[in-house]
Amino acid sequence: MYDNINDTYDTAKMILGTQNEAEAEKYLLEKLKEPDENEAKLRAYLSKVYLRTDRLDYALDEALKSVKLQPDYAYGLARAAYAYVFLDDTKNALKYARKTLKFCGDNYIILRILISLFSTCGKYKERDKLLKRLENLECESADFYYTKACVYYNLEEYEKGLENMLKAGELGYSNVYDMNLQLADLYFMLGDYKNALKHAQIAVKIYDDDYDVYYQLAKIYVAMNKNGNLLKTLKKCVAHGFQDELIYGGMALAAYNMKKYHKALEYVNQALIFNKDTAANNFMKCQILTDMDKTEAALESCMKAIEANSGVSEFYTRCSYLYTNLKDYNKALKYANIAIAVNPDDSYAYYLKGFILSRFGQYTPAIEAFQRVIKMDPTAPENFEDICECYALVENYKKLLEYANTGLMLNKDNPVLIYYKAQALTMLGEPKKAVVLYKKLLAIDSANASNYVAAAYCYSQLEMWHECLEYSNQAIMLDRSNAEAFYLKGCAFQNLGKAAEAKKMFEKADTLTTV
Repeated sequence: MYDNINDTYDTAKMILGTQNEAEAEKYLLEKLKEPDENEAKLRAYLSKVYLRTDRLDYALDEALKSVKLQPDYAYGLARAAYAYVFLDDTKNALKYARKTLKFCGDNYIILRILISLFSTCGKYKERDKLLKRLENLECESADFYYTKACVYYNLEEYEKGLENMLKAGELGYSNVYDMNLQLADLYFMLGDYKNALKHAQIAVKIYDDDYDVYYQLAKIYVAMNKNGNLLKTLKKCVAHGFQDELIYGGMALAAYNMKKYHKALEYVNQALIFNKDTAANNFMKCQILTDMDKTEAALESCMKAIEANSGVSEFYTRCSYLYTNLKDYNKALKYANIAIAVNPDDSYAYYLKGFILSRFGQYTPAIEAFQRVIKMDPTAPENFEDICECYALVENYKKLLEYANTGLMLNKDNPVLIYYKAQALTMLGEPKKAVVLYKKLLAIDSANASNYVAAAYCYSQLEMWHECLEYSNQAIMLDRSNAEAFYLKGCAFQNLGKAAEAKKMFEKADTLTTV
């Protein structure tokens, strides 16, 4: 179909319809070897083939030859306009688009091209006029509704796109494969993954030798978190001869999500053979190596991702995290700061900055960083844990109590926040209230020696020495190297009149403290 308007050449239509641009090009060039009254249309269609294969100069050249042969040929003019768009020549694109308008009448195929073109060029008033013109056409044909569906898809009005595509199907749109592929994409964009999968599966049953259908299936399986299906689909894609960095990258993602790290590493390395400078696949390799505890190798891959794309804050936060694991806090802080510079709304970067600063003992700036984290996401109780640690370390127990209470309003059973609230109450002279919290804490987390030590200390403040002895014993059973537990046990013995036992406990605490 050279002009997509009146003249249909079944061979060319079939070839391009199966996404085989090489065959379409060969066919059209053969036709052009002999004189043909349809030469303008042949060249316009050849322009489309070149555009789809990213040979932009060739696409423009053929379109202009078409226009020269037939100056009033609307489709040739439209193809020239579109070629100029892809060559970033907006002035000529609009010039040829407006010429096209003089000759296209109410042809909906041409209107579709021009609507897309004016939208791309930012000429929204002209676009909307044509959109209204398209809407006002009275044409009950499957091709018409299919065209409208594609227009609305390009305008990101997916509900209208779906409505028109379904209408095209009701009226018997001839290319059932393409229609189902488009329906799958529309449902996907609307978040209806069940129907998206249904139509993609219909499409692949009709024609299973097209990269696009596997790509569509892969997108859906990623969204549905069906990693086994994703891996299976991409393996089929490879079996059909479609092999590139995207496919192996997708296979790596599926294997990684299934925690098959060695397979994931194998696939991502294969992807990097196709293109070693892809940011996404270098970062995927970094993630895989991180989870394999290969920190230095992960850092190397992360740096390659940054070289490929320096504008992604997540890459810098990952570097910061990895340097934190290596205890290189200076570099960790450097990359956290870069992440913030790249994206001031990256809450994880602020978290890392706060964590690192607290390790430097710089609690005030650490608190400021954690406050930014809380401001960005005040609904996550875990965001209150680290700021509580800082306030405990600077012995600001009123602020500690304030932040612990706020976090506990979001999750009353958060053990870290219960611990800090109990600590604040103890240090603010309310050990009775603290004891109640420690009992709740131990019901949630009974395997942590520090919780028993804290409870024992609280009982020592209440001079409840039997309870102090009981809880310090529990702590020692869990951790025989806990000096504070032995010290509190000594205090309990001393106040219970057992001086000899107390002396042994104090000596043990001293020994552990000096180790």
